[in-house]
Amino acid sequence: MDPERRSVVYDIRRKLRRGHSDDIFSQFLTLGGYSALAALLMFALHLVMARLLGPEQYASYGTFVAVLFTLLFCLTSIHLVIIRFVSYHRSRFQYEQINYIISRALKWAFFAGFASFILVLVFAEYISGFFHIQGVASTVMLGFVVWFTMLVPVFEGAFKGLEDFGALGRFRLIEATLRLVLATTLVLLGFSVGGALFGLALGTFAALMYCYRGIYQLQRLKSVKPSMEQIRRFAVPVVVTMVSIALLLNIDIILVKHYFPAAEAGVFAAASLIAKVPFLVSMVFVGVMFPKITQLHADGKNSVPVLKNALGVVVPLVAVFTLLSFFFSGIFFRVLFGPEYTIGPILGFYVFGMGCLAITVILAIYLLAVRQDRISFMLPLFFMLLLALLTQFHDTLFQVMVVVMLVMAVVLAYALYIARNVLEFDYFL
Repeated sequence: MDPERRSVVYDIRRKLRRGHSDDIFSQFLTLGGYSALAALLMFALHLVMARLLGPEQYASYGTFVAVLFTLLFCLTSIHLVIIRFVSYHRSRFQYEQINYIISRALKWAFFAGFASFILVLVFAEYISGFFHIQGVASTVMLGFVVWFTMLVPVFEGAFKGLEDFGALGRFRLIEATLRLVLATTLVLLGFSVGGALFGLALGTFAALMYCYRGIYQLQRLKSVKPSMEQIRRFAVPVVVTMVSIALLLNIDIILVKHYFPAAEAGVFAAASLIAKVPFLVSMVFVGVMFPKITQLHADGKNSVPVLKNALGVVVPLVAVFTLLSFFFSGIFFRVLFGPEYTIGPILGFYVFGMGCLAITVILAIYLLAVRQDRISFMLPLFFMLLLALLTQFHDTLFQVMVVVMLVMAVVLAYALYIARNVLEFDYFL
């Protein structure tokens, strides 16, 4: 082995062994601890924005954040591909192939983000008109956030594939902290929604620059191209699945901003924030379990216990959160968002629908990790069903929430049917 390569590989392996555990719950607690703090900061940011901006402006902010979340979740497909092959090559100590994957992905993400920024700039007036927003400044700032957001899945995919959950957790915490401080400061200075979005962009950029050193060590190695055909075959069902789930998750808030008055859209944006809590918890499990299942499957070992452990946490969480939302939604809203935001027990229907999607994403990611992609190609049809129903039935927020709940329940039933052999039940037979 070349002495320089031996030194670099030794440094990488020593760094990855530090604090490493093969137990999914230990890894969940490492990533989950950081992610919980980051999620609390993100939640605090939304609460601060809701109070400082008021329902009408918060509707615009919440809609733009939903657009960003949709984009980020679509890009999760890229980050799952990175996890899959970084994890595969890591188990074989092929760090040169990992360097190639990450370096190419970073270049692609940077230029794709720049192209997206230009597109938003060109169509800013049309986008603002669709969402009934006066002026284009905040829409232009959205494009700026999109540019840096494109890089995030590459960093997350690299850290997860290498199972460096500490580095990933620190990235999330730094990003969330800077976003809260910068966005709040700019809004207090009078820059409104555009200032808040600019604060999000600066927070992400600073966190990326700080955490780049975790990737730089790999880039000291030469780059060796892996089998791209294998990557392409794996990528197609992953992209279809994640884009479909992203659209299922956020199309409601986008359409509500288009169809409803600003004040009602602001209330729905707040409801959406509450309803997505179980989904966000499920995504922490996804981040931990995907590389673990990928490696177990590649080694011919049983990975079903990892899935059942994840479901054992997410399913009870969905049940408890749904019940709380039915009985205490009014208190939640008054305490968290202020007296301008009011909603009744209807929130429980919406939370249940988002909970169904949270369970679905756990099942879908597991099936993709073990190379079973049957679930992928029905999900776009479910999205088209939800889109068609929401364009027809949107007279009240209650109607929107019920439509979302029913479609998500059907999506979960389909996912359970596909995964019935894995979960060892025969309710559909």
